[in-house]
Amino acid sequence: MIGILKSGNYRSVYNALAYLGFEAAILQQPDELKPSYRALVVPGNGNFQSFMERLQQSGWKDTLLTWIKAERPYLGICIGFQILFETSEETITVRELVVPSEIIANIKPDSQLTEGLGIIPGSVKKIQSSKVPLIGWNYTTFLRNIISNSYQKDEYFYYIHSYYAACSDPSIVVASATYENTKYCAGIAYNSITAFQFHPERSGIAGLSLLQTWANTVQSPSSISRLSRYIGG
Repeated sequence: MIGILKSGNYRSVYNALAYLGFEAAILQQPDELKPSYRALVVPGNGNFQSFMERLQQSGWKDTLLTWIKAERPYLGICIGFQILFETSEETITVRELVVPSEIIANIKPDSQLTEGLGIIPGSVKKIQSSKVPLIGWNYTTFLRNIISNSYQKDEYFYYIHSYYAACSDPSIVVASATYENTKYCAGIAYNSITAFQFHPERSGIAGLSLLQTWANTVQSPSSISRLSRYIGG
């Protein structure tokens, strides 16, 4: 069983996994994530600070940290990728205050950085372009094999974002993309973590192939050792 956090486009992720023949469950509360689950997917989109506030208040933040630090398989998509980093330049602005009052009460000034989970070294930064958010297909270069030797082809994947991850550890960067003059990290692999800025569940055959390879890997009893092995080489 693969757990999917109920956030963002969780339904698209569920449908993609179901289409590929994998059993999955949509999780709303942290206590729904059972030790028997083989992996956890955190999809999502929207404001980084608002998302982190929701994780904190719902109890999901501690649950995610415990899961990741135990080296249980984790797939982050879009904001589920970005929150792995230490900080983000994205905060809640006055124009974005269509959020619950309890979240508004915790808003920080725009000049401050928003803290992420702090698992991956680096920060999420604003794309310096008048044409944001980036919505659509973007060519993605895989710097080395992803998940297994069966997937290594450069492809177009579907993106929607205004911020990009600047990873401080190039050894864990597995994919990159370029938007105008900004080249950025599009995917990472670290211990049992696999995460992408793009949306594989919305990326046609290429995305389904990537999801299938990942899901096949984590469903195996030796998934953690296999993940660690490919990351090391």
